[in-house]
Amino acid sequence: MTNSVKDDDQQIKKLLKKITCPHCLHIFGPEEILWVSVHSDLRGDARLDPPGAPPYAYFRFLPTRFDLDGNAIDARGQSCHDLACPRCHLVIPWPLIDTPCLVFAIFGSPGSGKSFLLASMSWTLRQSLHKMFGLDFGDADPQSNATLNQYEESLFFRQDSDKPVPVRDLIRKTQYTESSLFDTVYIGSQELKYPKPFLFEIKAGINHPDWNALSGNSRIVCLYDSAGESFQALSDDNDRLVTTAYLATARALIFLFDPMQDPRFVSACRKVTGDSVDLGVNTAIRQDTVLRETAARVRRLMKLKQGALHDRPLIVVVNKWDVWRPLVQIDPSEKPIILRKGRTVHSLDKDRLEEISATIRELLLAHCPEIVSSAEAFCRKVIYIPASALGHTPTPNPDHIDPVTGQPVTTIRPSQIDPWWTDLPLVYVISREAREFVESVRRPSTASN
Repeated sequence: MTNSVKDDDQQIKKLLKKITCPHCLHIFGPEEILWVSVHSDLRGDARLDPPGAPPYAYFRFLPTRFDLDGNAIDARGQSCHDLACPRCHLVIPWPLIDTPCLVFAIFGSPGSGKSFLLASMSWTLRQSLHKMFGLDFGDADPQSNATLNQYEESLFFRQDSDKPVPVRDLIRKTQYTESSLFDTVYIGSQELKYPKPFLFEIKAGINHPDWNALSGNSRIVCLYDSAGESFQALSDDNDRLVTTAYLATARALIFLFDPMQDPRFVSACRKVTGDSVDLGVNTAIRQDTVLRETAARVRRLMKLKQGALHDRPLIVVVNKWDVWRPLVQIDPSEKPIILRKGRTVHSLDKDRLEEISATIRELLLAHCPEIVSSAEAFCRKVIYIPASALGHTPTPNPDHIDPVTGQPVTTIRPSQIDPWWTDLPLVYVISREAREFVESVRRPSTASN
């Protein structure tokens, strides 16, 4: 492995001194990275092929020969192109060897809508970061993002977008053993499941006012989609501890709270909406236990004292805002993002964001106070943000009858999907972790606070 690589602009970029595998989170030097053979005779890898199964995965190796382009040459003389982690042997996308990576963890209870939020978040960020902040936000590795891209297409790229679609058919619920979201690795006698990362690159666009200064300065944003069951307390949770180990490396934690899983919140909605709105009520779930279990797991992974506050920020995203909107006086069209005089790119309005956070906190205290106490017993910094992955409330459709229950199925027209603020949690954490890309500002009277 050479000490530098060229990006698409033919600029020399130095390799990171330490690379973190996005799968198993192993940290290693660039000289340890493995290459993936390409010759069909070189199949068989003890960490990727199930025990007793015929050789299938291409052999991983530490190279001694390279071609003129710097690519490793395998044992059959073929030039190779893919890299792999020296521990788990899973493929390491090229951008991760020379670009710093920011891991953001999204977690929540089963059925809370994490996959919907991820799809809506990534799709909205592709537009909003470019339009408002002059940034390019796109796939760092299209192969890693294949599943998430399918989610986006299901929500936003249907050919017959005016045809009602059952909400449950838009994105299937993530299963703990979902093969499209996990890779299985065999280390000794142990079978481990690692979540597949979703990888995005963020960098200044050509029209950004500071493009010259920021040129060549980019970040990888890494997200995961793990089943809600992975965050529930179990008597023997070693597998889930491995599955959610990225929680300890995350620069920010995003907890998705589904108010329609809380009977008290649902009751408050019904007092305002009556029976005129279908709330799409899910099975009632104690979501504070997910927060408490996640906090315990992070402390265990990071070897923190019991009860110690985590230094990373926690963003509590209160989902399905389209349903409970009457409970708060917040206008979805007034996102806390402003364009300051003399600037061509927007800034995050930190004061307004904190005002919104305080309003949502009061709402949660009124109806489910244990969510607030669990969150604030977990992290030093907690921000509360309302969001809606769909921006439109699905309704029961008498033309779609469930064959089991005999009841109308809840449907939505994809053309009506218009997300509310799903990009805001990432805009906020980027403003904290990569301030050169997203500026956060205070009003003059509070700038010194």
